[in-house]
Amino acid sequence: MDNNFIEMKYLADCPEYINIIAEWLYEEFGRYHHADSKENRVKRLKSYCNKHTLPITFTASYKSSPIATASLLNWNMDSHPELSPWLASVYTLPGFRKNGIAELLIKHVINKAFELNFKQLFLFTDKSADYYKKFGWETVLVEEYYQERVSLMKLNITNFPQ
Repeated sequence: MDNNFIEMKYLADCPEYINIIAEWLYEEFGRYHHADSKENRVKRLKSYCNKHTLPITFTASYKSSPIATASLLNWNMDSHPELSPWLASVYTLPGFRKNGIAELLIKHVINKAFELNFKQLFLFTDKSADYYKKFGWETVLVEEYYQERVSLMKLNITNFPQ
């Protein structure tokens, strides 16, 4: 794959991607949102089309087709409403994984959080804690969330941008 054809954008700049990204996220993460549906995902993503206030979604495209996404949200776990903001909905199409695309999107989210004067960022993951630890995230706790064992993680972002 030629990385010269990869573009990082705000979802606000390419709303035509909303339906496809909603489908990806519903399939991958729908189990964590009570009463979720593809239609609800579309509605939520439309509200994430911001550039300067939360929620914000970024997308990566390859030759003008969406291939990955990540968001910066006010909250993402209903069991921890006191924590904010969150890196959420990190997803890369299977055929594009292991090319550093998720890492680029995550850096976009972290840098945006820093730009908005946040000092820390949270996420939860059921299977990627080791991946995030490589980039400085620390596990705060492990708990059951919607019948899944998840790691709640935190990153101090006072040393950004990167």
